[in-house]
Formats: sequence, C-alpha cells, structure tokens
Amino acid sequence: MSSNSDNKNTDKPRARAYFIIQVGSRANAVDVAKNIYNNLGGQEHSEEFKDKFVLIRADVVSGCTLGEIIATVDAVILDPEDPEKELRDVESRIFELGGAAAIFKAVVRVYTPEPPHDAFSYVNTNEKEAGEELGIRPEDIPYAGLQKPRSPGPNAWG
Repeated sequence: MSSNSDNKNTDKPRARAYFIIQVGSRANAVDVAKNIYNNLGGQEHSEEFKDKFVLIRADVVSGCTLGEIIATVDAVILDPEDPEKELRDVESRIFELGGAAAIFKAVVRVYTPEPPHDAFSYVNTNEKEAGEELGIRPEDIPYAGLQKPRSPGPNAWG
C-alpha cells in the first residue's frame, strides 16, 4: 500500500479532472465503471501509478446527457508546458480497457474549498462498516455522518 511519504511527486502541482464517459449502452455502464476502477483506481493500483495519477472513483450516474460514468482523477503536472499530459494518459488507458465510446473531460481550474481535501463528505453506517471490513482503519472514517473538515479515506494527492 502506498502513502504520501513514498510518492516522489507530492511537491508538484496537480490537475484534477472529471471524465464523463459515454459507453453507448446504459446496460453496460456498471461493468465498464467497475473495469475502469478495478484496473486504474484504488490503493491496489497506487504503486503502479502513484507518481502520475490517482483515479479516485468511477461512478455510474443518471441525468447526464454526455455519458453514464463520471470518473474523478487527480494527476501530477510533470510538464508545466503541457499541464494535461497525464490526464490524457489516463484517458488513453480508459479507452484501452474497452467499453468507452467517448470521453468528455472537465478540468478543474479553481478548487473550492482550497485546499481540495478540506471538503465535507457524508458517510453512512453501511459505508463505514464496509470500509472497516476492507481494512480501512476506524480513524480514517471516525463515524457515520458528516465528515469534516476533510474527506474521509486515503488519497495520495490530498
């Protein structure tokens, strides 16, 4: 498992983007989202990608005319002349996995709140218990309900 302390790029700026992924068939959206997360997201993949990006989540959504999946990605900016290079790499990797017909990328330009990890989040009892079953330490998610002043759980980019 990775941690901030062994990530050599924590002093570099980052780019966060929301990838809106069109799969063409709503029936396949859950399988495609799971495939994206299982191959590019989570702590189990952080060793391979930790110095470039973190795919935080891949959620199946409704009501979005552009696509059926929204994936949240934090990527390090390795080249200031090309600040979205690593985001394009993630986009290519998603296409390589199959199932994505199109990807629309919304890149964050201003974080609110700042810093980004100083955000509120809501965790219900089932999520807290499921996290504990997966080995997430109780102090990472101290209680069900509103989490403040930071988002719960590990994220190598903050």
